[in-house]
Amino acid sequence: VARHAERLDYSIRHAGGNWVADAKEPYNSPLTERGVAQAAATGAAVTAHLKRLELPPVDRLLCSPLLRTVQTATAAARELGISKIGIEPRAGECLCEGFYSSWAVPGADS
Repeated sequence: VARHAERLDYSIRHAGGNWVADAKEPYNSPLTERGVAQAAATGAAVTAHLKRLELPPVDRLLCSPLLRTVQTATAAARELGISKIGIEPRAGECLCEGFYSSWAVPGADS
C-alpha cells in the first residue's frame, strides 16, 4: 500500500498560492513533476527490495480513480514492469464536487 506522491494543489499552497480557486475539479489535483519522480522512485525501490529478498515481482497495481493516484500508480508501474493498472472506484473517498463541498470550509484550498 502506498499513498499518492506530491500533489500540485499542496505544492502551490505551500508556496503561498491557491490552485483550488481556479481549478475545474478542485478535489482532483494532479501530481507535480516531483510527485511523478517520487512515484517512479517508489516503483524502483519496491523492485529492488523484492529482488534483494528473492521475492516474486509485483504483478498488479490498483488505485482509486483520482488523477493523482492514477498518475502515481502509472509511474510506479513503469518501474515495476507492469503494463496495466486497475482502477478501483471504492478505493477513493469520492470523485465529485458534492463530496468535496460537503466537508470543505468555504474558501478552503483543500
